[in-house]
Amino acid sequence: MGTPGVASHAVQASPRAVGPPDVEVGIARSIARHGLVAAPAFVLAALVWRGLDGAWSAGLGLALVVANVVAAARLARWAARISPGALYAATLGGYVARLAVITGFVLLVRHWVDVVALGISIVVAQLTLLAWEVRSVSQSPPVPAP
Repeated sequence: MGTPGVASHAVQASPRAVGPPDVEVGIARSIARHGLVAAPAFVLAALVWRGLDGAWSAGLGLALVVANVVAAARLARWAARISPGALYAATLGGYVARLAVITGFVLLVRHWVDVVALGISIVVAQLTLLAWEVRSVSQSPPVPAP
């Protein structure tokens, strides 16, 4: 027992303090790195195809996709620490919310960007980065179960 009014300096280990690595965040970081590697080629292709406005829009689309993946991973990491039900709710609700944010963003900037290049870049970037990550994960050695 401690003295009333005096804070105890004992630290108790939380069962959540040590646990499995944040797989979601690791995958999001890998996708972000792949996005940085692909960005110059992506923007250059859009520059050739749609001009300077297309290049700017493609870069914006790629950044939007990477931000979306990072947001999804952080939300999943946060919810997974609470409960499986929270993870399911956050994943589904987060998906709908992120789609709404992306739609709102596109509607907001539609007068200042090349909408065709932006839309195509979002779709192509999402599919390309996910395929690249699936390939990377499938080639990594399996992690033993705890």
